[in-house]
Amino acid sequence: MSRKIAMLCFSRSGNTVGHRAIRFTHLVNPFVAKPGSEHDLAQRITWAGLRRAIEQAEADGIEVELLGVCYPHDVASVERPARALPVLVRTIQDVKKIEPVRPFPVVMDLFRAAREHGQGDYLVFSNMDIVPQPCYYRCLAAAVRSGVQAISVARKTIPKEHHGQPWQPGDLDTLFNTPGKLHWGHDTFVFPMDWVDRLELGEMCYCVAAFDRAICANLDALCGYRAVHYQFQHLSFHLGDDRAWAAMDQYTEYNKPLCLALIDRLEAHYGKAPWPSLTQLMKDRLAGHPRFEPNPRFTHRIARKVHHLYHLPPERRMAKLVMQARRDLGLRSEGFA
Repeated sequence: MSRKIAMLCFSRSGNTVGHRAIRFTHLVNPFVAKPGSEHDLAQRITWAGLRRAIEQAEADGIEVELLGVCYPHDVASVERPARALPVLVRTIQDVKKIEPVRPFPVVMDLFRAAREHGQGDYLVFSNMDIVPQPCYYRCLAAAVRSGVQAISVARKTIPKEHHGQPWQPGDLDTLFNTPGKLHWGHDTFVFPMDWVDRLELGEMCYCVAAFDRAICANLDALCGYRAVHYQFQHLSFHLGDDRAWAAMDQYTEYNKPLCLALIDRLEAHYGKAPWPSLTQLMKDRLAGHPRFEPNPRFTHRIARKVHHLYHLPPERRMAKLVMQARRDLGLRSEGFA
């Protein structure tokens, strides 16, 4: 296990909140992909990674249930140890006709299914192409035990091929230790299960731009704008960064106004989001703030660094400052997340 990950795992024991054991319900949305396709391979590797992480969680005394919420025709895509829940009945096309036609779920339909059928105290939600590290649940449990209520996790991005060949599920051990590139998105969400009843997501479409920002804004508001974003810990990985969703302009045009409107409603109810906060970050990204351009000005780069520092756990901020100072001086900064 890398030192970046180890520094988030405060201990291997004591996985309790108060005197109760931590129980996670992990929600995924699998689907039947064309055999041999990139989606098929990505899902098979994800299932293998989930099995490994759950086995490690059991060894660490952490209870995890895995729910595969899907459409009835996708039930064959659910692999052990997940419990198949073929309960989805509508797609975004039932809400609004959008081109090109894709049978994407409505985000809240997924969450409601997990709330109805899940037994965990905390809900973990990730995409079907996000592969967890073996220590994944131990790190999440450590964060929850330390008092963090809402968590967003970014993955690292690994090339899709190794020595000219696609990765396979049997390559997990190598994948876990393969260096990857930092990703600036939000790929896993962790929050108390009973918060599902309080989410303000409307009929946001899953699998396309802005749905993740809407979730971030909700979780941030529900915990008093103190949600934590883990970006440097490398708790999961994704193969490649094709960003196929970026070409679906009509879906973005549907989701983006919904996201901006729900942020306005959240701020009207919970108060205006301070800067820096995840909610303010989501607003700036949706508005195309200059600091999110590929080559932002110096002042905008500084603002981005301040924002990420703010969302690190307190015990990590000094280490991050030291790491950045060493980088600026051209020194080695090995060992810091």
